[in-house]
Amino acid sequence: MLIIEDSKRLKEVKKRLIASYSNKIAIHEAGDGYLTINAAAVNKGCAARYLIEHELADYDQLVAFGDDENDLPMLKSVAHPVAMANASQSVKESAEIIALSNEEDGIAQIIERIAPNKF
Repeated sequence: MLIIEDSKRLKEVKKRLIASYSNKIAIHEAGDGYLTINAAAVNKGCAARYLIEHELADYDQLVAFGDDENDLPMLKSVAHPVAMANASQSVKESAEIIALSNEEDGIAQIIERIAPNKF
């Protein structure tokens, strides 16, 4: 993760990283001052695919919560994608459920709703 508070400088750093390493890394801007930088073939969806491929979970069991663009691969890899109320529009459009915001305990609310007797 790279954090730069100056948005103009953040965009310049992102532009230079893409120009230099576009085939080796994936960069996602979070919109609030940071970039997430991964190897090109790695994203948050890899974890869900790993669980399914190694028979550690069934696709239908997987729920993922997201609020920003870097969460889209993960949300697309699970049966039940959840967007937080404070999520970007594209994340909300990819979701099955819109939860309360992060500040309103949205994740806990959804967990209690979908698995009330599990915890």
